[in-house]
Amino acid sequence: MLVIPTQGAELLLRFMFGQADPVADGWSIVMYENDYTPLPSSVFADFTFASFPGGDPIGLDLSGWGDYTVVSDRVKASYIPSFIPQWTNGGSTTTVYGYLVYDATETKVLFAERFDTPRVLNPAGSITIYPTFDGGTFIPCV
Repeated sequence: MLVIPTQGAELLLRFMFGQADPVADGWSIVMYENDYTPLPSSVFADFTFASFPGGDPIGLDLSGWGDYTVVSDRVKASYIPSFIPQWTNGGSTTTVYGYLVYDATETKVLFAERFDTPRVLNPAGSITIYPTFDGGTFIPCV
């Protein structure tokens, strides 16, 4: 399940109200390799970045987010397929437990997700993440 830690929610609100610039700050996505389940209290230091060759953080181009849709009163936005981040293991067999998206300037976790089952990456094995925000029920204010 996707978790937006408190520090991420604060930063996302700052972006929304123009108190921070998501484009200037930049976002990155990376796998993590410690056996950890993200919590609302999670911070950057709780995660150990994947260390396999080819597992480096990938910058997320904010223009890669498609238009949001509202279906059955639920708001949803997904990353455009041509921008989808993918990693290929250039080393020995390794295990990753999830991924996180963070603000590269402020080193705050915007959101993180633990995989239902840890992913074992064999040499030359790859993993692709399809970032999606599902904002829950959409209740317009009138």
